[in-house]
Formats: sequence, structure tokens, C-alpha cells
Amino acid sequence: MILITKGNKNIVSNRIPIAENDIAFRFNAKLRTNFVVNSSNQISEYSDTEYSNIKLFQPILTNRPILQNNTVFFDGIDDNLTNTGVFSEDLIKEAWAVAQSDRAMFAAFDTLFTTRSSPQTLNMGMFGGNGGTNLYADLPTIARDVRVNNINTLSFLPMNQFKTIKIEADSSFTNMFISLDRAGGARWLGRISDIILFKRALVNEERFVLQNYLTRYHNL
Repeated sequence: MILITKGNKNIVSNRIPIAENDIAFRFNAKLRTNFVVNSSNQISEYSDTEYSNIKLFQPILTNRPILQNNTVFFDGIDDNLTNTGVFSEDLIKEAWAVAQSDRAMFAAFDTLFTTRSSPQTLNMGMFGGNGGTNLYADLPTIARDVRVNNINTLSFLPMNQFKTIKIEADSSFTNMFISLDRAGGARWLGRISDIILFKRALVNEERFVLQNYLTRYHNL
């Protein structure tokens, strides 16, 4: 992990401690310069300037999430960010997110993100179970090794605390959708600080390093 000393404080670097060529995309709420916002901090555009130069958009004012305190708030009603052009031709093997939920229980499969090639075609997704507190992965094949805070569990309790979520996949994709499911609904209610898509599955040693990095970077 790279630490930058500033005064008497050690600041965690923005750079993920995994080889740059293995990272397909990052949604990083701490890099404010990656966002285009209005005077109310409503987000109309996000650019991944760290790894991919891929952009996500929201042209409709009432559907824009809000950038606040190094995280992004989604209202669970219509807030979302999408990329409707060609996103990537990379094969995604693993995904991580840092998020919390404002619900007591998930409702209607609250969706953190999906990758897909058309509105009804899903390549990979991360969502909360309908009427419960477990978090799941929705994939073309059976989800493997779902982890919360790098522990093999589906439980997202307590819901209002930020956690890391990790899933594995064998998924190609062309589009990225944050807070939007395969049918165009099921928004996330809560805050998302980070989403990272990897081109390969990490080994356990790298996952421990990444968990430690995200914990320190986002003060979890």
C-alpha cells in the first residue's frame, strides 16, 4: 500500500495496490475532479480518469445522485448513472464495491450495479435480496465466493454501515449501470463510495491487501 506523508499524517494513495493492467474500471467517489456536478452537487457525469477514461452519465436532473462527503447518495427511486455506448470488451472476473444502505431490509432487489449489453441482458450484477438483509451476485453462471468485508457471508447487517462487497464472475460486458437493474428498476437507497472491476480473479493474498487498502482509504 502506498502512503503519502502530509505533515504528521499518512494519506492513503488513490492508486489501487493491484497491477493497473488488471483493472477495467473504477468508480471512485473520493476523486471529486472526476465528477461534473451542479450547484446542488447533483451528478450529471462521472469519468474514470484513473484506469479507463470511461464515462457514466445522467442527463435527467431528477435522476441525478448527489456527491456528498466523499461518497455518492442514491435515493432508491430514480437516481442512477449509466453508460449507453460501448463500455468495454474486457472479460470481467471479479468486482468489489464499498457501500451502505439506508433501508431496514432490501426491497425489490436493490441494485448496486449491473453490467449488460441490452436492457434485458445481464452479464453481472450486485444487489440486495428482496425483503431481506443478504446481498447477492446475479451472473450468467452461478455466483462464486461472495464476500462481505472479505468474509464468506451474504449478510449485510448492519445495513447502515459501509462495507466492502466482492463477487467473482466470468463475464464480458459492454455497458455499466450504477443503481439500475436488468429491467431498468430496483434502485439503490444509500451511499456508494467505490466500485472496482477486475479483468482477472484476484488471489487471496491480493484480496487481503485490497480489503486493507479500501478500509483505510474510505475510513471504514
